[in-house]
Amino acid sequence: MSDSPPIQSDDLDTIRAACSTFPKQFKTLLLATTDADGKPNASYAPYLNVEGRFYIYISELAQHTQNIQASKRASILFIENEEMAEHPFV
Repeated sequence: MSDSPPIQSDDLDTIRAACSTFPKQFKTLLLATTDADGKPNASYAPYLNVEGRFYIYISELAQHTQNIQASKRASILFIENEEMAEHPFV
């Protein structure tokens, strides 16, 4: 993960740049979907980012694949390793 210090800026260009580069540290992403009944499913998957579009590699047998095919929706999350992160309440 990154050894860079946390962003201490209100400058939108700085924040946008950090948001653009942060995912490049990762080989996988966290994937959230829901089934037809609204039951949530969270998992992870390998991905590629090509020109700002995220492509995930998932099995057709996986629950998240079935959920995406049914709803055409998913959320993704990148999260810093807690060992590297500054504690938010200190």
